Amino acid sequence: MEAETVEKKFFALLRKVSAGKVPAQNLKLYLDEVEAFCEEDGIELSEFLEEVFPDVICEEAHEIINNSDWRSDEVGKKCVADPSILRELYSVLIKIDENTELIFATNPNTPIDLLEELAESTYDWEEDGTSSTLARNTGVESLLRKLATNSEPSTRYSVAGNPRTPAGVLEALSVDEEFSRHMMYMTFNGGMSPFATDPTEEMIRCSIKFAVIHNPNTPLEIISKIASNEENFSETSVQSFGSEGANMNLVLTREASKILQTRN
Repeated sequence: MEAETVEKKFFALLRKVSAGKVPAQNLKLYLDEVEAFCEEDGIELSEFLEEVFPDVICEEAHEIINNSDWRSDEVGKKCVADPSILRELYSVLIKIDENTELIFATNPNTPIDLLEELAESTYDWEEDGTSSTLARNTGVESLLRKLATNSEPSTRYSVAGNPRTPAGVLEALSVDEEFSRHMMYMTFNGGMSPFATDPTEEMIRCSIKFAVIHNPNTPLEIISKIASNEENFSETSVQSFGSEGANMNLVLTREASKILQTRN
């Protein structure tokens, strides 16, 4: 088997399965053929699959299943809507690349049992990952409550920014002093010099409290409490930011006050 041939046939089958033209079992059986070939030739299956799918499986699979660009939180009109097909595709793709979890964490038609499994995932990529992606996209209240207590601040930030998050959860997150690692990575280019002219304002945008005050579900009294609190961030929580950290409380209270003026 040639890697290029395997890749073409795999994605052709994936398209047919996604369109409901052939059962997902066909895709599973084809991968069984690939595995049998590797065993017969003494090739490690994982190594062969890396040759077949060096970087493209997530991008192309996302385009086929979600009808959108890779790592987009949007899905197109032609996305897979059948929960049973999504469940079967997940069982196939997860064996090839853990990164494909994000496809199903984004798709609004993914069945609840699979979403609950994804909520437990610890997969991480560029300070973002499956649980954070799910927290941005799900509207399931039980999952949002659960993800709000996730150990990863990037995930809690995503919950805080989700407009479907209940007010009670946002109130609990309003005292969270941590910062999204993913947002910090995106803002400061992986720890290099910041792009912004005002680093403190950019840092504040990465805080969970910032996401809370900008959420339309957050009660005004919670935003007011943040606006009047001169110590939203303790010295310990901002000490790693150096001199810019000293102004974080001022910048956040000013931002919260602006929101109050807009919503009142």
